[in-house]
Amino acid sequence: MSEQTGEGEAGGANDVPRPSLEVAQSCATAVAGIIDASGLNQGLSCRRLPAPERVAEACFLYRRLLFPEVWTTDLAPDVEELTERCNRLHGLLEDLLLAERLAKPSRNQRRTLDDSPTALRRAGKWARETASGITERLPAIRQQLEEDLDAFMEGDPAVRSRAEVILCYPGFHAIETYRFAHQLWLAGAQLVARLMNEQAHGKTGIDLHPGATIGPAFFIDHGTGVVVGETSI
Repeated sequence: MSEQTGEGEAGGANDVPRPSLEVAQSCATAVAGIIDASGLNQGLSCRRLPAPERVAEACFLYRRLLFPEVWTTDLAPDVEELTERCNRLHGLLEDLLLAERLAKPSRNQRRTLDDSPTALRRAGKWARETASGITERLPAIRQQLEEDLDAFMEGDPAVRSRAEVILCYPGFHAIETYRFAHQLWLAGAQLVARLMNEQAHGKTGIDLHPGATIGPAFFIDHGTGVVVGETSI
């Protein structure tokens, strides 16, 4: 039996006022005019920019792929499951890289880009090969993060275990994301790299620019408000 909401009771579907059709159309027209005037889409060969939610999904898969022993209840990593995660991550990266390569947002928004079939094939080939190269780099990134974990263990007497650092420390979360985003930055996917950085920045308050050069055994204790800019070495 369905419940009926009495008139005037909070939470009723009819209690929320809706704008008139004229107001909604006026707002939509005004926003469209601002977009046209801004030139944001001028010179973009593709309207499908890399989606932040897809970037977040890639970061989620990346973390669970690199440290499966922490993110699973299994005593040993399941090779088949890791292979499936790796394939999903590769597919996400390929899509994100292709979206960025086709859109090519920059300060010079009004230039004309090449939309020919040949150019699209080149972009697809670059995205696929770049995604493969970054995926192949994951074991090396894991080794880098092992050195970062050593630095946390040595630098913070409050640390109880490496698993605690991986699961709970915002400084490690920011570094872990930076190591991944840095590879994308070097490969030329700078928008995707920045979007990844902002995933960690928003969660931790730590801003590690993916273009910065950060050496091994990097340790950030607490870290809210820490900024490492692009030109930092």
